[in-house]
Amino acid sequence: DGGKMYVTKEKLNEMQALGELHYKTMVQQTIFNVINAYYDIVRQNQQLISIEEVINYNTERVTLTEAGFNAGTLAKTDLLLAKIDLNVAKQNAINQEYSIATAKEYLNTILAQDSGIEFSVSDSISIGTMPNQDELTQKVNSSNLNLQNLKKQIDIAKLTLQETDALSMPKVGLRWAYNLFQNFNERTPFDNRTFGPQLMATLLVPLYTR
Repeated sequence: DGGKMYVTKEKLNEMQALGELHYKTMVQQTIFNVINAYYDIVRQNQQLISIEEVINYNTERVTLTEAGFNAGTLAKTDLLLAKIDLNVAKQNAINQEYSIATAKEYLNTILAQDSGIEFSVSDSISIGTMPNQDELTQKVNSSNLNLQNLKKQIDIAKLTLQETDALSMPKVGLRWAYNLFQNFNERTPFDNRTFGPQLMATLLVPLYTR
């Protein structure tokens, strides 16, 4: 059929490879989501620690301001402002604890486990050595699954064009068979029997295909 069947077979192989790349992409994306969610909790915890330090500072500030007010060296507005700042910091801590709980529920969800499971994370984000930019660029071009997916789709599109071009090529067909036919009539002493191989070849030349 103008070589179309070979192109189609190669196209199916490329589509199978594309499906495997899609699967690897999903696995890689899931791993990224888990890592990102985990270190987001670490970051949120660090932010809560900072807020708690602000609370400690404002608590001490309220104590000192209240002592100054009682001694008559500070105005009442200074004391009220210190208490307001302390209340704001406490409210920020409550909001941050809620954010941490939400982040943990999300991590449990993408890990396909009960969202209420409690766990602890590390108290810091370790930063390794910075990769070499040229080496990183080379790895991106050779290992990036999204780029490989796009390249594979381009290959499949090219094979689809080859399939279309094959429709304008001559097609050769071969058919072989072995037949046995026997007709028996009781009124005659003779049998009508034919047998033997058959070979048929066809040639189809397309004239109008576009």
